[in-house]
Amino acid sequence: MWLQRLNEEKGVTLIELLAVVVILAIIAAVAIPVIMGQINKSKINTDKDNEKIIIDALQRADFDYESTQSGDGTMTLSFGTGDSGTLAPDETDTTVNVTFGSNTDNMYDVLVKGITSGSGTTGQTGGYLDEVPKAQTGTDGDWTITTSDQSTNSEAAPFSFGGGTTYYIYPAGSTSSGS
Repeated sequence: MWLQRLNEEKGVTLIELLAVVVILAIIAAVAIPVIMGQINKSKINTDKDNEKIIIDALQRADFDYESTQSGDGTMTLSFGTGDSGTLAPDETDTTVNVTFGSNTDNMYDVLVKGITSGSGTTGQTGGYLDEVPKAQTGTDGDWTITTSDQSTNSEAAPFSFGGGTTYYIYPAGSTSSGS
């Protein structure tokens, strides 16, 4: 009689419930690192694509400059101090300048607002990007642009203008230092 009543009871025992929780914990322990790894890979791939977009915009600016000017030389980058600077998603934090002949403009201005002939906005050609993309990896969303050799930095993309100086761009504060 007692066994018959035990068999008629419907419900989940504590052991069965514990087994389900353990199985779910094992699945979560395997799935979470895989998902986080995929998220990190997508951020790295986004940064690589954004590097290509920024490089393309700079090379289009160089082409526009060279095709509209009378032999003023090629476009070059300067950094204020040292051999690297910052390209930020906003104008005030950008420390890289672009020189076209005798004119120097903030890189952010060239990319977003366009080339100016002289000071101010006279003769602007229009921007090459709607906005500077924010770096997904690194520490603050900025980009580092440098002339120092970054060939060992897997996050750095090389570029140059007219076969001149080789520059490298990568997310600022990224874990790969290249050194």
